[in-house]
Amino acid sequence: MKKNIFLFVCFLSLVVGLMGSSCSSAGTPKEPHPHKHKVEYSDSHLRLDDVRVFKNQGGLLVVDIDWNNKEKNGTPYRYRVFWKDVNGGVLSSADQSWRNVTMNYGHFPMRLTAKNDQAIDFRITIEKN
Repeated sequence: MKKNIFLFVCFLSLVVGLMGSSCSSAGTPKEPHPHKHKVEYSDSHLRLDDVRVFKNQGGLLVVDIDWNNKEKNGTPYRYRVFWKDVNGGVLSSADQSWRNVTMNYGHFPMRLTAKNDQAIDFRITIEKN
């Protein structure tokens, strides 16, 4: 009987220990938006939900941004994108001029695609018009 209690206590200790180690092994949580610092916006008007960056089949850099517009339907914004090369230099592009976009209240996905396959990084500024 004592042996069974001892085995049960050992088993329980093992389970509790494994549960504790699995929780602590997660480490520091990753920043949800590793590219967030590349996006300049007003958090009083917009919430940045996600930023995803990848190269498409043509080798062009694609940036998907999920916004949440806190303003009413039909809110005008303007944005511009600077595409950067391997040296951090800004590539010449028509995207450097301000472009207008109208957002409805709530979720608003935005896809930006570089025009030059030398683009490996980006910066975007968006503001209420």
